[in-house]
Amino acid sequence: TYQAWFALTMHRPQQCTGLNNAQKIDRECQSREELIKVTWMPSWEPEETRETWPKFQQRLLEFEAKQSEPDLSQPTADSFLSNLERQGFDKPHAINTWRQKLDTELRNKTSLDIHPTNPQVDIKPTGCSEFWLHDIDLVKYKVKQNPNLTSLDTESQSSNSRAPPPLLLPEIYKAYMACVYNTQGKCVGMITPSRFQILYKAFYRAKLAGLHEAITPAPTSFASELQGLLARKTMLKTT
Repeated sequence: TYQAWFALTMHRPQQCTGLNNAQKIDRECQSREELIKVTWMPSWEPEETRETWPKFQQRLLEFEAKQSEPDLSQPTADSFLSNLERQGFDKPHAINTWRQKLDTELRNKTSLDIHPTNPQVDIKPTGCSEFWLHDIDLVKYKVKQNPNLTSLDTESQSSNSRAPPPLLLPEIYKAYMACVYNTQGKCVGMITPSRFQILYKAFYRAKLAGLHEAITPAPTSFASELQGLLARKTMLKTT
C-alpha cells in the first residue's frame, strides 16, 4: 500500500507545475481520494517446504497460542455497568463518597497473586522452572525450657515478685542454599550445594548415557526434575 501511494505521489509535481497555490491545494485534496490500496492474498506453499525453515514449528505454536488469548484491548462484558457497580456497590454516586475508576488500561496493568509470597527467597516469575544458588536468611527456633522446671521456679518466688517468662526469639542466620523455583517464581524447596552437585552430575551422566531417551515423557530440564523430586517428597510426607 505504501509503495503504491509513493509511486502515485512521485508523479504529482510534474502534473501540477502550471497551477497556482489554490489549484495545487484543490488538486492535493482530489488526489487523496484517488489513492489506490493494493493487497496481496496469501499464497499456498507445498507442505515439504516447512522443513526448510528451522523455526516453523516454533512460529506455528506462537500463532496458535495467540488465537486462544483474550483480547485485552476490547472492553469487558460488564463495561455497560458503572464503575461502582463493577466493584460491587449498588448505590448511586451521590451516596458513595469514594469512587475508583476501573477501566481497561488499569485492568491490564493489575495482577493478583492468591498464593503467599516469601520475600526472602521468591523471585519474579519467568514461566519456567529454575534453580538459584545464593545466600538466604533462615530461621532457627530455640528450644523451649522444661515446663516442670519453670513451674518450680515460679512457685519458689513470692506472688508479688513474679515476672513473666522470658521471650524466646528465633535466631536468624544466613546459609548458602540451592533454591528450586516453579513457573510462578515460588520457592518449592531448598537443598544444600553438596547435594545439588550430586544430583546435577547424576542427571547429566544419565543424559549422556542415553537413559533419558527411554523415559516417556523425556525430562525437559534439570530444574524441572528437581521440582518434581521435591513435589514427590512433599506428597510422601503428607501420605
